[in-house]
Amino acid sequence: MVAHCRDNSERYEQNVIKEYLAYRLLNVLTDISYRVRLARVTYIDSDQRDDNRVHYAFFIEHKNRLAKRLGLPEIYTAKIKVADLAGPYSDLTSLFQFLIGNTDFSPIAGAEGEDCCHNSTLFGNEGEPIYAIPYDFDMSGLVDAPYAEPNPRFRIKRVTQRLYRGRCAYIDNLSASLQQFHENRDTIYGLIDRQPELHGLDAQEDEKIRRSLLRRDRQPEESAARNRVAVHLIRSRRRARRASRRRSSRPAGG
Repeated sequence: MVAHCRDNSERYEQNVIKEYLAYRLLNVLTDISYRVRLARVTYIDSDQRDDNRVHYAFFIEHKNRLAKRLGLPEIYTAKIKVADLAGPYSDLTSLFQFLIGNTDFSPIAGAEGEDCCHNSTLFGNEGEPIYAIPYDFDMSGLVDAPYAEPNPRFRIKRVTQRLYRGRCAYIDNLSASLQQFHENRDTIYGLIDRQPELHGLDAQEDEKIRRSLLRRDRQPEESAARNRVAVHLIRSRRRARRASRRRSSRPAGG
């Protein structure tokens, strides 16, 4: 169960609603995702020193139930290779992370001292492609929690700044993945607009979500989104090459 972080704070309670909404958006795009259920939870002070309090929370599908629903076992490992991932699914979830403004994940490795993978659970049969199913979206720009800070290595100033972290190996799947977003565009808009517990997104964040991958202007949508993603990939490769040249130019032992 995911609950609020601080009592008597409308912002923190809205953070719970927004993270719940992130899971629901992914549910629209694919059944290979954690299902969630919103709840109103009553907190009772057993010492009777404080009044009962009621707050929003949500339940996340247990990974064992998810494994049974998908017919795939969970995989326990220290890390995997990009080539091990299910390409189309990896591309779809990368676009989803871009949509909600999330960079706090890795489908191939865990954080230092943690098992694989960071904010992703691995499922798959031996010898078959692996599904890295994402969870934990509180560090996303959509949620914009007060404690959320971007990873310094990504060189972004705030979590509401988009950065595409998809894999170059699966760029050919981009068109099909984008099509899934376009086909579900109205449903995605509807979830945002008709979530009664949500007291409205920040105007700028709402606009970013609507323009990130779901544009309605005259320019071909697929080309526009593909170009933006390609720019991120090109810049990432350029930074990697510059870093490699700097390392190779350093004197030995220096």
